[in-house]
Amino acid sequence: MDSNIILASLCSGAFSAAITIASIKRDMFWMAKSIEEHKTVTHSRIAKLESKVRDLELKVLGKSND
Repeated sequence: MDSNIILASLCSGAFSAAITIASIKRDMFWMAKSIEEHKTVTHSRIAKLESKVRDLELKVLGKSND
């Protein structure tokens, strides 16, 4: 009887560990996806700002300062 309780406890622990690992993997996937999206948005904003700076340089200085 005690061996059944121990076996059930071990199975329960293994099942909980599997669920926890799956949750961590899922969270890591979504964090990586979010980071990539953030990089894309940030690079896009930087490119727009660089373009505006070049336009202002042309307007003020008459030439680009690249």
